[in-house]
Amino acid sequence: AVVSTQSTGTYVRPHLEYCCPVWSPHLRQDIEQIEAIQQSFTAKIEGCEDLDYYEQLQKLGIYSLQRRRERYKILVMWKMNRKLLPRPSSIKFKPTFRQGPSANTALGQATLKSVNTIVNNFFSTTAASLF
Repeated sequence: AVVSTQSTGTYVRPHLEYCCPVWSPHLRQDIEQIEAIQQSFTAKIEGCEDLDYYEQLQKLGIYSLQRRRERYKILVMWKMNRKLLPRPSSIKFKPTFRQGPSANTALGQATLKSVNTIVNNFFSTTAASLF
């Protein structure tokens, strides 16, 4: 069955992107599983059957889901910097003259490795590093 670009954007992508700045996966296997869903749908679009996944994305003019999640994080940080969204106290913005505002987080290091993994993958940590 041939799937259209519009149906993929209407029925599939919203479920994969819902609230993605908050729950964004950080494990490679989780990222690949989510990408596999979009890949299976883009492969069914007419004219994309024989293309590589990233060639399919380029032909369709869409980004990978990982890239879209990173973009959403940057947009949320920008809105926090402009005071359009409430900002957690752990995120601090400072102006820089050459590159615009930068953000860093005040989260400390934990003693347990598993806690460090969780802390390092919080929205405030990953988004601040992207911003």
